[in-house]
Amino acid sequence: MSTRRRALKSVSEEHNKIAHIVEHYAVHNAHVGFTLKKQGESLADIRTPPNSTVVDNIRIIYGNNIAKELVEVDASDETLKMKMKGYISNVNYSAKKYNMLLFINHRLVESAALKKVLDQVYSVYIPKNSHPFLYLSLELDPRNMDVNVHPTKREVHFLHEDLVLDKIKMAVESKLLGCNTSRVFYTQARLPGASVPKETAVGETNKTYAHHMVRTDSSLQKLDKFFGPPAATTTPSTSKATDLGQADVKSKETSSGSKAAKRVECKLRSVLELRHDVEDKMHVGLRELLKNSTFVGCVSPKQALVQHETRLYLCNTARLSEELFYQTMLYDFANFGMIKFANPLPIHEMALMALDDPACGWTEVDGPKNELARSIEEVLTQKGPMLDEYFSMIVDSTGNLCSLPLLLDQYTPETRGLPLFIVDLSTEVDWDDEKGCFDSFCRETARFYSKQLESDCWEDGQEDSLSQIELDDRRDLRWVVEYVIYPALRRSFLPPKQFAEDATILQIANLPDLYKVFERC
Repeated sequence: MSTRRRALKSVSEEHNKIAHIVEHYAVHNAHVGFTLKKQGESLADIRTPPNSTVVDNIRIIYGNNIAKELVEVDASDETLKMKMKGYISNVNYSAKKYNMLLFINHRLVESAALKKVLDQVYSVYIPKNSHPFLYLSLELDPRNMDVNVHPTKREVHFLHEDLVLDKIKMAVESKLLGCNTSRVFYTQARLPGASVPKETAVGETNKTYAHHMVRTDSSLQKLDKFFGPPAATTTPSTSKATDLGQADVKSKETSSGSKAAKRVECKLRSVLELRHDVEDKMHVGLRELLKNSTFVGCVSPKQALVQHETRLYLCNTARLSEELFYQTMLYDFANFGMIKFANPLPIHEMALMALDDPACGWTEVDGPKNELARSIEEVLTQKGPMLDEYFSMIVDSTGNLCSLPLLLDQYTPETRGLPLFIVDLSTEVDWDDEKGCFDSFCRETARFYSKQLESDCWEDGQEDSLSQIELDDRRDLRWVVEYVIYPALRRSFLPPKQFAEDATILQIANLPDLYKVFERC
């Protein structure tokens, strides 16, 4: 006893601690009358009548300013064996002192996790460094409680804590949203000589607050305005000079005659199965995101920013476009337009160019380059009729490549990678199995078409070392990304589920969260 007596503070300080506890229990047990007074004094510091109500006792102990701003809140969940009831202050009330009365199974306790969750909810509605008034009474299964957290048993943890906190958070948010349609503002008398305002009060309902506004008018400002050279605003030329020759873009319908050709319906089981695989792997959430997204700007050929509702996403354009081209190869099977070369390109010479490239990985063990180039030419020449019928890729009888498929209007691949593409077609495509052949051919073609989008930067600041054609190509690529690639993604792209896990589409900002950050600055 002597040790405990030495730990006691002054009489007034110990009395304040006792009064603090009695206040809490007087609110919680409103049906019981409480009286607290110091020894030797006639006036009671706390007095509540029996058979009272929670709101009346809050009014007696904490004042009418708090009591008149209270709203009742409740929640329950049979699965979690949880019931909650209480009173919380609405959005009109805030104070410097934090008042949170928390009872779990009728015992006064503390919960840092619950306090943090409620602080996050109220931070949207009340000023910075201000706090609400909260009285909450929870009933949980005693078997789910852990009271051995603090030596005084004041702080507790409980099973399924996250789920219980989410239930309480949803109940509190719904009450605050309901009472946030109108607020009360107190005014003082007008000073002599002051002008009379035309409107003394304005009632607003269904107001959209700034942190929930969706800004999607991309015509006002673009990302290019803040850094980098501006993207082209006009349609780039459909003819493109390359290192291998001149390419002319022609649609399949107009190249064969004046009348539009009828679309060919694909009935091959292998192609239909590949389409079915794509649809089975589709991520519904990402499909909705891309379908309703707004293009913000290009960060690099490989990355771009898009907005969906109040969220900003960083997208890997190279991966998205590769998958887009693969799906286009499947769904436009045997119905492609044509990119026709003015001068046919010898496959043998292109194969030799690729084998001389270190990226090809040729070694002496693979055999003489000339023999390999001749075998590549023979494979593609032999498959020429099939490539022409299904993919609009013409290989003539003398081993010349005459055309490539047109996968998207106003999109032309960078044909500097064409020699390596020719080698990959002969070595990576499974020519023996029908389904494997179409799948691997479409994959290799999609990889080739998206190759020019794999650069991590625009190489800004090197304009002096670039030719006019290269400068025009760079501006054209910015235009193509914004006005060809991403509109195609919005129209018909079916994003696979793996894109939600490998950071192909990555959320980098959320407007409500940004408002919370700036409010604390």
